[in-house]
Amino acid sequence: MLTAVVVAVSVLKTRAALQLENLALSHQLGGVLALVVPAVHVRDCGEILASQFKDTRIFRLTDPESVRYRQVVVLATRRSRREREQLRDDDIVARRAQFANIGGEL
Repeated sequence: MLTAVVVAVSVLKTRAALQLENLALSHQLGGVLALVVPAVHVRDCGEILASQFKDTRIFRLTDPESVRYRQVVVLATRRSRREREQLRDDDIVARRAQFANIGGEL
């Protein structure tokens, strides 16, 4: 099995940074995702995270710079094609709602 690890770091709250995060998420090949972003941007990646990944865990980072920018690390496993095809819309909607709340909770 081909495994890829994608690490995208974004401290800037710009449109370009968000586009880079989404690009990294959409082109991740398989395996494990490690994404470091400000917590408020997790909701912007919610659609891709909900539909393409499973076993998602989000942790607050404690480094002083990470605390300053309220960064979190998102760890997840890529769903197989079969899992993505069998995923129901209401499952995706429920997961997106959970991701939408992340920025306000941390």
